[in-house]
Amino acid sequence: MASLPRLLCRLGRPVAGPIGPRVPRRWQATVPPTLSQVLLLVRDVEKTTEFYSEGLGLPITAQGPDDAEFDLGNGVRLMVAATEQYGGEQSDQQGAATFR
Repeated sequence: MASLPRLLCRLGRPVAGPIGPRVPRRWQATVPPTLSQVLLLVRDVEKTTEFYSEGLGLPITAQGPDDAEFDLGNGVRLMVAATEQYGGEQSDQQGAATFR
């Protein structure tokens, strides 16, 4: 008789593993995800933009009053934005990453 985890995998349901749900192999991506964008929420966009552009020498690809975007190379972008755009000081979100 098959164990419960093997049976659930055959039925196409995720099974709890030691670190979280274990996904059946057929659901796993064949190509590993690649980082494409990092969003950093900051209080002072102007100072942060100055640091990344002048201090680190990153090229600015887009800039607005409340955000700026930098090219990190290899198709990866860094976007800094004012915390007010994402819920203000009460927001518990500090940033995000996007994969492709």
